[in-house]
Amino acid sequence: MKAAVERNIVGAASIADVTLDEPAINKGNAIAKVLLDGEFTGTIFSFVREDDRWKFDSLAVFGLTDTDLNGLRDEKNLSRDQLFDEVLIAKYGAAKAAEVRKPLGG
Repeated sequence: MKAAVERNIVGAASIADVTLDEPAINKGNAIAKVLLDGEFTGTIFSFVREDDRWKFDSLAVFGLTDTDLNGLRDEKNLSRDQLFDEVLIAKYGAAKAAEVRKPLGG
């Protein structure tokens, strides 16, 4: 996420209308529906409590999307890297996709 913000892929304008619904908390875990203009998007974010702070649980998001992405990859007969490149190019264009593929700090 940090790299996406630093490389201007994600910014305030792209998330201005996105909010979270009231979270459901269960001890050190929480989930919240992602809303766009007040409407549920079908996405649920997970959070974990660490050191008295709530942190976004990115691994939970990857777990949810992994099955869908693997199915798409298999359907298109692509490698993971090929699918990743195809999505980046379609979303951001070839120049920005090449920039994203550069290693952090490189």
